[in-house]
Amino acid sequence: MQTQNLLDNYCRDLGKVIGNLHSLEVMLRLFLHNVDLERYGSPPPKVSLDNIEVDEFVQESYFVNYDSLGDLVKKYNDIVTSREMSELRVDENIIKLRDAFAHGRVLGSQPSPPFTLYKFGKPSGEHQVKVERITNLSKENLAEHIRHLLGQVNGVEKACKTFCPDIIG
Repeated sequence: MQTQNLLDNYCRDLGKVIGNLHSLEVMLRLFLHNVDLERYGSPPPKVSLDNIEVDEFVQESYFVNYDSLGDLVKKYNDIVTSREMSELRVDENIIKLRDAFAHGRVLGSQPSPPFTLYKFGKPSGEHQVKVERITNLSKENLAEHIRHLLGQVNGVEKACKTFCPDIIG
């Protein structure tokens, strides 16, 4: 039973890291939607996803565009830096962590934690694959990722409250 609890807690912590990555992306999109008015115009386009259907077209905005997390972080960091609020910049190392979780493999030498996250590149012409990242997913490292990501989300929330206070109370 203790092994099952350990695995349940470990899976919960992995989920928290992934959830914080998603929260960060949504907060960046919210910020850019309301602050970067050059891209889509001012006022920002209204976004309603309540009554849409598959194969329907919607107005492009930061909420639905194809920008990667790297694109969003760069645009956000450029804006807060240009407005002399560099302390609110997002740590760009998070992009590699997110890419590793999105495209990597969580593997272990045994069927119980801790596991390791491996990110591999595209194969070369010689059937070789570059190892791009190895992340130890120990309980302590997961806790640090959760803490760091939550701090990044809170920083973007602070930027939203500063630059577009009407959207976040």
